[in-house]
Amino acid sequence: MKPEKPLFSDVPKGNSDFVAVRWYTRGSGNVASWPHPKTGVFWFRKRIPKDLMALVGKREEKASLGTKDVGEAKRRHAAYAALVEARWANLRVGVRQLSLLEVNGIAGEFYEDLIPRFQAGKFSPSFNLMSSAMIYRYVDDPSPAHRTQFLRFHGKDIDAYLVGKGLVIHPDTRGALDLAIAKAISGRRPEHEVPQRGF
Repeated sequence: MKPEKPLFSDVPKGNSDFVAVRWYTRGSGNVASWPHPKTGVFWFRKRIPKDLMALVGKREEKASLGTKDVGEAKRRHAAYAALVEARWANLRVGVRQLSLLEVNGIAGEFYEDLIPRFQAGKFSPSFNLMSSAMIYRYVDDPSPAHRTQFLRFHGKDIDAYLVGKGLVIHPDTRGALDLAIAKAISGRRPEHEVPQRGF
């Protein structure tokens, strides 16, 4: 089946970063954005490089851009493409030891992503109370038992965040990252030294 003609005539020819078509086919190129035929909402699509397919576990990256506007779709496409490229670059690095700067930077970014979820009421009041008490215990006493309790509340979110960034953290610094995230949530200042393995 031949690809349909472009839906928008103002899309530049040869623009491999944004291709607005009615619907994609397997031959539509390496990168594309297209409006869904039923909703009209634009989607991002990009083939995953061969060297990462086995690691990622799929052949292409697809995600809704959440808009029907062409101009906004182009902007969101570029932003999402940058995130995808950064994730792939991190995956190519493999398992990494984090510096103190990286630990605190990732912790801050994770916290910034968490704020809108709290503001939107994604967590129940009882969860917030229990989580707060547990976080302060962990920050005051970063023992393995308190870290385990912390991860029961936020471990899945941290794991999902790292997967989204393509970051594979070495166990020697993953504990430091968990503690830095707890401190970011609690409002405590980060330590000047990375805690040793076992936290």
